[in-house]
Amino acid sequence: METDPDRWIAAVRHSHDTLRALAGPLTAEQLEQRSYDTEWSIAQVLSHLGSQAEVFNLWLDAGLTGQDPPGAGRIPPDLGGVEHPEPSSAGGRLAAGQRDAGQAAGVARQQ
Repeated sequence: METDPDRWIAAVRHSHDTLRALAGPLTAEQLEQRSYDTEWSIAQVLSHLGSQAEVFNLWLDAGLTGQDPPGAGRIPPDLGGVEHPEPSSAGGRLAAGQRDAGQAAGVARQQ
């Protein structure tokens, strides 16, 4: 298993950049199209990815500060559900998730 944090951070950044390059140019109409998951739109998939990035940051913060990992009570209700996220939140949540993931990678690198 790779233990060099720079390699992990580079992989996360590459994935982030790839997702942004693919999703960024999509129109609202394209975001509403069905994804490979036949029950979710592309917007819902992006919303899910963004919310999970935010949840991951809770875990990362706990690990970096020596705290207990977040339980259901520490995860905000709007981030805890994975069933059919709201399409209207996809852009904002994706942007927030990307921003938070980028900040988390920077913090992890400094540790």
